[in-house]
Amino acid sequence: MASTSGFLGGVAGNPADVLNVRMQHDAALPLAQRRNYRHAFDGIVRMTREEGWRSLFRGVLPNSMRAVLMTASQLASYDGFKKLLLNKTSLGDSPATHFTASFLAGFVATTICSPVDVVKTRIMSAKDTEALVGLLTRIYKAEGVKWVFKGWVPSFIRGLICAPITASLTSNLDLPQMVLENADPNRTAYTISIDGWDDSITTGISAHDRALTCRMLASPSANASTFRRPGHVFPLRAREGGIRERKGHTEAAVEFCRLAGKRPVGVICELVQDGEEIEGKAERRDGGMMRRDECLRFGKKWGLKVCTIEDLDDYVENRVVCNGRG
Repeated sequence: MASTSGFLGGVAGNPADVLNVRMQHDAALPLAQRRNYRHAFDGIVRMTREEGWRSLFRGVLPNSMRAVLMTASQLASYDGFKKLLLNKTSLGDSPATHFTASFLAGFVATTICSPVDVVKTRIMSAKDTEALVGLLTRIYKAEGVKWVFKGWVPSFIRGLICAPITASLTSNLDLPQMVLENADPNRTAYTISIDGWDDSITTGISAHDRALTCRMLASPSANASTFRRPGHVFPLRAREGGIRERKGHTEAAVEFCRLAGKRPVGVICELVQDGEEIEGKAERRDGGMMRRDECLRFGKKWGLKVCTIEDLDDYVENRVVCNGRG
């Protein structure tokens, strides 16, 4: 029943979804390519007149499948998580139990729907019709299997997505400092923000959009015209002396790229601990940005490799000494 209702809802809502994606995407296009729908009704009429009624159902298969997956996975996993919490914890049948089960069910549904969301958005925003198999093949060839997980990591991070790069790259890409007088306590060297110029980038804020902007920033073919300004990714200018000159996250990210033999473009963001929910209130306590020990525990929990700036600095210093360049 859940799958059927989700499928029918996806079909019924598809014209509105296509229109929504296109209208959000329009601002990212060059002026000559914009559709310039005046409002929703104008968009529906023009799509039908210019592209035929079938254009209203572009992407209907992935959209309906997403609705099926979202509805079925949420309902099924919610019941499972609630039963687990009732049997394995002392929460009882309380609002905390319902909230926790709902949160976990939403996590599962978001993870399952992530690849379908990417496909749906790209089909709906495209100017030309492309077969689903052809689209999946093209995405895989260009991005590998990683496209499936776009949007998963940002569910654990908050704040600005920043992209540390070298000073020479900021010059080559025409990315001046955001302000002339830097009053940041840590002297973090923010440049003006950017979004990539690409047909698949819509508002610039989604996980797909920001991930693609970062990939474009790391491309050897990138130049000043590759990006529009301002945007939703914030490049940071690293010191020329790297981590030996400034022991900051900006320089550490660039140092990792250099050690890996990659283009010196990193991506960093803060990890946040949500804290403890206060029962009966829309508040949490003991939350905030994860520090060193919290990050180490987070890495251990999820099986992620973690390195402190101190460890990286020691490694770099030892390499310099061994190479006789001290």
